[in-house]
Amino acid sequence: DHRAVIDAIGEVIEKYQNNKTVLGCFMGAPDGIAGTEKMAELKIPIYTFPESAAKAMWALTRYRKWIDRPEGKLVDFKVDRNKVKKVIEKAVEADREIILGQEALEILDAYGIGVARSMKATSSQGLKKAASELGFPLVMKIDDPGISHKTDVGGVVMDIRSQGELGEAFKQMKSEFGGKGKKFAGVIVQKMVKGGVETIMGMHHDPSFGPLIMFGLGGIYVEVMRDVAFRINPITDYDAEEMIRSVKGYPMLTGFRGSPAVDIRILENTLLRLSQLISDFPIFESFDVNPFIVTEKVRDSKAVDARFILRAG
Repeated sequence: DHRAVIDAIGEVIEKYQNNKTVLGCFMGAPDGIAGTEKMAELKIPIYTFPESAAKAMWALTRYRKWIDRPEGKLVDFKVDRNKVKKVIEKAVEADREIILGQEALEILDAYGIGVARSMKATSSQGLKKAASELGFPLVMKIDDPGISHKTDVGGVVMDIRSQGELGEAFKQMKSEFGGKGKKFAGVIVQKMVKGGVETIMGMHHDPSFGPLIMFGLGGIYVEVMRDVAFRINPITDYDAEEMIRSVKGYPMLTGFRGSPAVDIRILENTLLRLSQLISDFPIFESFDVNPFIVTEKVRDSKAVDARFILRAG
């Protein structure tokens, strides 16, 4: 007797509910069950299958956790805004919308973000000086502002371990990207960051929500699986922590199959510094720091490459 069951449920709810959430489930079409109007009066939703009721309860719980989450706090770091301003002005004067290579790393360095040590070289003497000051192993990258994706065109040589290998890589770069009337832009020689986990951080300016800050793991995690987290800028310390923990690849950061756990705090700190950079310079349309290699030690966690795109006008 559906009506008797519904009446009994109604009596219990009216007597004991005390603002508790109640969902009803009757195996059949609700509009065909006598007495369901009683549930409507009590504002109790009726579901045909228990799976639907369980999903609704899960959504309610998720929403409650969201509104009960800590607000967190905005963090203001001591940074070198003038240094970033000069880099931007130089790009604008040269009518460049993209800031790459050494200039991009200078922007990060100005905001206290660790970057891999690097030097520009245009000759064999410059190579020797870079090798002497940086030490092997090294990475060589073509320093051409017109090339956005250096790896795709063979503009990056990894794991250079001797002066001979360094000279050979330079010769190859000069042959590939110079000559035939084209001026050779030179290369960036960078200290190779060993170990750790590759991550990616960035920003995209959404027309509806404004700047969205992003975090994810590098490599196939971002390229194939699209395993990334977004938040509307500016973010709080709690947002930064939540972004990192929300990606599916998070276990890779906590130690996986014997690998050491990385320092999560440096990732949180870097995200917060990037958030401040976004707020301080709305001229950035988008940017990506890829990769940012994080290790178990703060001093060894470095940004290896970055790219900034300026807003038109």
